[in-house]
Amino acid sequence: QAGGGGAAGTLLDEMSWHPAENAREGMLLLQKAVKARNARMAVPGSASSHLVVLMRMHVGSHPPSTDETSRRGAPSAWPGLLYLIELAEAVEEDSISPNRPLPDTSTECFRKCLVAMSSPQASNGAADATAAPTQPTSSAS
Repeated sequence: QAGGGGAAGTLLDEMSWHPAENAREGMLLLQKAVKARNARMAVPGSASSHLVVLMRMHVGSHPPSTDETSRRGAPSAWPGLLYLIELAEAVEEDSISPNRPLPDTSTECFRKCLVAMSSPQASNGAADATAAPTQPTSSAS
């Protein structure tokens, strides 16, 4: 039930957030998300849904607080925590501008991002911009 506006802020509430403590765990979460998405796409009427994965690696870049996140502990206390989010059943007209191309959702692309983000240099936040080029939420601190 996405609103007509399709603002990124409102979409964040409709995403499911999956924290991963390292790149390997993140890759496993990504594979599960892709399998779930493929299963949904096999259902008639789901042709317009797509998968959006946003990966962030630097401290302070955490999703809105949810019950699950609170139970696991404060994300800001986990330096280098990798987050994957999945937008489950997004209808393109309501969520992503038709003029903007969809992000590269190939598994190879995500694997490259995860490998890059697991390297020590990723702490500068450069991998954040690479992993999510369509999200203008990167803030230089």
